[in-house]
Amino acid sequence: ALPVFAFTVADDVDNFTVFDVSSALRERGWLVPAYTFPANRTDLAALRVVVRRGFTHDLADLLIADLKRQLPKLEGAS
Repeated sequence: ALPVFAFTVADDVDNFTVFDVSSALRERGWLVPAYTFPANRTDLAALRVVVRRGFTHDLADLLIADLKRQLPKLEGAS
């Protein structure tokens, strides 16, 4: 089994979505898909990260740095 974790944007964020985050991370070379939940929770969308063998702390640091790098662009979106 592979470790997987999912996360969303904060409830008070209304100028970008998890789909925007996924797209911004893709620009940096990351594949972090965003999904809408099934019919009983279509109001909830999340990003999913699958941590595979070889995913080191250094790679995790790079992912976080790239996310932080994209935040100003995302926060400026409307």
